[in-house]
Amino acid sequence: LRYGAPQRLQYFRRLELHPVRLSITFHHNNNLGLERGAPLLLVPIPHIDDAAIHLSALLREHLVGTAEELALTLLNHYKFSLLRQLMLVLLQVDMLGDPVGFMRSWGTGVKDLFYLPAKAVVQR
Repeated sequence: LRYGAPQRLQYFRRLELHPVRLSITFHHNNNLGLERGAPLLLVPIPHIDDAAIHLSALLREHLVGTAEELALTLLNHYKFSLLRQLMLVLLQVDMLGDPVGFMRSWGTGVKDLFYLPAKAVVQR
């Protein structure tokens, strides 16, 4: 394309792109790359196991524009969808540890707090 040259308009009566589903897994080996001179990361990076990323479908009717405009439309749709999903992955409860295990052990602790002293009193 030359600067100032007229660009052809593209027309899509119906543009439909189906949803995309990705699974992301990330494990590190606690090696921060110090032997290679890489900078030390102060923020711990959690393990991510099979985090689902769902990119929403795109449906546009009577879409008209140049090739660059249409590509920008597609790029913006998937960029914002991906950013939204990545924020969900980064903020997911799994990063806080094991919440189910925490609640299970917390419940056991509360039960033991009342049960074990009562059991000791009954045995005396």
